[in-house]
Amino acid sequence: MRERRLVAVPCRTVPCRILPCRAVAFVTCVALAIAAGPAPADGREEGPEDAATRWTLAPSDAAPKVTHHALDHAAAHRGAVGEQIVVEASSGSTLRLETPIGPAVVIEELRAGAWVRANRPGTRLAVRVVLPNMAAAKTGGPVEVLVPGSVSRQADRWEWLEATDIAAALARQLPALRAEHGPSGGLAGAVATHLVLDVYAGPGRYDLAVDDLTLQGAVAPPV
Repeated sequence: MRERRLVAVPCRTVPCRILPCRAVAFVTCVALAIAAGPAPADGREEGPEDAATRWTLAPSDAAPKVTHHALDHAAAHRGAVGEQIVVEASSGSTLRLETPIGPAVVIEELRAGAWVRANRPGTRLAVRVVLPNMAAAKTGGPVEVLVPGSVSRQADRWEWLEATDIAAALARQLPALRAEHGPSGGLAGAVATHLVLDVYAGPGRYDLAVDDLTLQGAVAPPV
């Protein structure tokens, strides 16, 4: 199996709707891609395939059990391999997979996407955001919130899922967050920490393939 690694590519080369990068003194705005296959004619940088899986189970109440998790040519959207995860779940309300992406400051340019194929429709891509300036009512720690993206519509078909307008979507959640945790907290300093696949649709088997993950506008928070 070829070595696979995470590479940085200029924002203008990522194959999704692109907003201009905000000028930031301490870091160049880049897009990160798990790339596969030869570099295309549009000049996008692509690296060899990674040797390690990226997605893990997030906390869930459906007693999930991973029965298969590997890089496999059958899970590739393009290139040599993609990541396949098979999970058995019981009754519950949540079943999520996640992969770290940050911390990345929540700005207008931040967006993410991935090609996903699942044996059930209804898989949603989301971004986990931590709010350091809002204390959770129950724990006193920083509030964590999922900012939802698009949802798959078909079973056993590759679909491009993306989370765009993350900053605006987070701002729309502010009234509900203040109602739950108190009026004094705010969104200042918000950082994205993980991409999340929210997949639960009832008990049973979930077979997912994920490939070509992209992250645009990732800016590290100031030290």
